[in-house]
Amino acid sequence: MTTELEQPYKEKGDTWPKVLRYNYEKYGDTRRAMRHKRFGIWQPYTWKDYYLHVKNLALGLRSLGFEPGDKLLIVGDNAPQWYYAELAAQANMGFQWSVFRFSSAGDKIHFRKL
Repeated sequence: MTTELEQPYKEKGDTWPKVLRYNYEKYGDTRRAMRHKRFGIWQPYTWKDYYLHVKNLALGLRSLGFEPGDKLLIVGDNAPQWYYAELAAQANMGFQWSVFRFSSAGDKIHFRKL
């Protein structure tokens, strides 16, 4: 059963990469997708920036042999590159695990073994 709230979102897609593509096609350079503070200055990223970073990273992963069902461990900070990597793995029908760089070595080893 579909509720009234679910209908407007159905056209965007059923995965985050599809939602990203929808927003890229709809907003392109006209709207900000996110901002990130770098050296004390807020850097804006449009939906076009976001989409192209994810697309290029997804193609790069594919060229390195990343296949559907493969796993990608992301170690980093809360930054745009983190989100690019997550969506790139999903766009290639893979899985991603994310670990903050300040996580313990045991946490990183645990996720690497998954």
